[in-house]
Amino acid sequence: MNQKTFLCYMAALGYAAIIGFSFIFVKGILTQSDPLNILAIRFTLAFLPLLGMYPFMRKKCNFQWHRLRKLLVAGLFYPLIFFTFQAFALNISSSIEVGAVQATTPIFTLIMAGLFLKEKTNVMQRFSVIICVLGVLYIMIMKFIKNVAPDFSGIGVAFIGTLGLATYTILTKKIKHHYSNYEVLFIIVGEAFVLLLGAAIIKNAMAGTLPSLWLPLQQKDFLVSVCYLAFLSTVASGFLINFALSHIDASKMIVFNNLGTVIQILAGVIILKETLFPSHIIGSILIILGILGVNLLGQVEDVKYYIPKFWVILSVLNFITGIFTFFMGSQNMSSHYIGSEHMEKLSADAIHLAELGNSYAMSFYLMALLFILSGVGFAILYYVSSHHATSKE
Repeated sequence: MNQKTFLCYMAALGYAAIIGFSFIFVKGILTQSDPLNILAIRFTLAFLPLLGMYPFMRKKCNFQWHRLRKLLVAGLFYPLIFFTFQAFALNISSSIEVGAVQATTPIFTLIMAGLFLKEKTNVMQRFSVIICVLGVLYIMIMKFIKNVAPDFSGIGVAFIGTLGLATYTILTKKIKHHYSNYEVLFIIVGEAFVLLLGAAIIKNAMAGTLPSLWLPLQQKDFLVSVCYLAFLSTVASGFLINFALSHIDASKMIVFNNLGTVIQILAGVIILKETLFPSHIIGSILIILGILGVNLLGQVEDVKYYIPKFWVILSVLNFITGIFTFFMGSQNMSSHYIGSEHMEKLSADAIHLAELGNSYAMSFYLMALLFILSGVGFAILYYVSSHHATSKE
C-alpha cells in the first residue's frame, strides 16, 4: 500500500467518524426548528468558507458549462437529496430506523459500481458487504425488539436518501479525475445552498414567519450543532469522501459509511451515557469484519491468506458467545419454574433485572447463530475460492 492509498483510507476513517457523530447533532436540533430551515442554515454556513476561498482558488477552477453540468447533476444526489431526505426522515422516525435503512447503501453501491464503473468484486467481497450490512441490521432489529415497531413512512423517506448517496458515490468516482476537490465541493454545496435557502425563504414568506428563520442561531446548543453539521459534516466530510474516492473503489469506500454506526454507538455510550448491549458489540464486530473483508479480499491469494484468520476469529467469538448463551439462557429458563404467586412478590428492580436477562439471552442466542452462519459461509467460500484457484492452474 503506497502513501497516497494509505492517506485515502485515513480519509475514509475520518469521514466515517464525522458521519457517526452527525446523527446526534441532527436529532438534537430537530425539535428547535423546521427541517427545511435547518438545512437552509446549514448549507448557508457551509458555503461561506468555500466562497471565502474562491479568490485564492479561482485560477485553478474551470466552470465552463460542459464541466459544470456534470457537477450539478452529482450535487442533486449529494448533498441535496441525501441530507434533505435524511433530515426529514429523522424528523419522522428514530435514528435507529434511519440508520438501518442507510446501512443498505453498500449493497446498492456495489450493484451500481459493477454496472456503471465495471468494478470487479469477487464472491468474498460481496459476502463481506452482506456481513457488514447484517451487522447494522442486527443492531437495529434488537432495538426494534426492545422498543416499538418501525415507522414505514420514515423508512421510505430514508430509502430515497440512501439511493441518493449511492448514486453520488458512483457519479463522483466516474468524474472525479477531471475535477479538483475544491471544484466539486464549491458547486455541489453551492447548489444545495441556493436551492434550500430559496425554498426556505419562499416557505417562510408565505407563512409570514420569515424573520424567525435565523432565530434558532441565538441558542447556543443549536449554534454548536449546526456549525458541526455545516463545517464538519458537510464541508470536511465532503473533502474526505472525494479524496478517498480518488484511490479507493466506490464499492470499498461506501462500506466505511457503516462504520459510522459503530462510532454512533460509542458516541451514545460515552457522551449520552446510553447502555451498551451485547447486540451493539456483536453488530460492531460484524461491521468491522465486513469492512476488512471488502478491502482485503480482493484477489484469490488474499482470500486464501485471510479467510483462515477470519475463521479463527469467528470460532473464538462463537465459543465465548456460547458460554454466555448457556449461562444467560439457564438463568432465563429458571424463571419459568417460579410460580405466579412468587412472581407477584418480586420487586420492580427484580422484574427489570429479569427482563434485562431475557433481552441479553435473546441477544446471545442470535449472536451464536450469526457467528455459526458466518463461519460456515467463510468455510464454503474458502473451499470455492481454493477450488477456483486450483482449476485455473
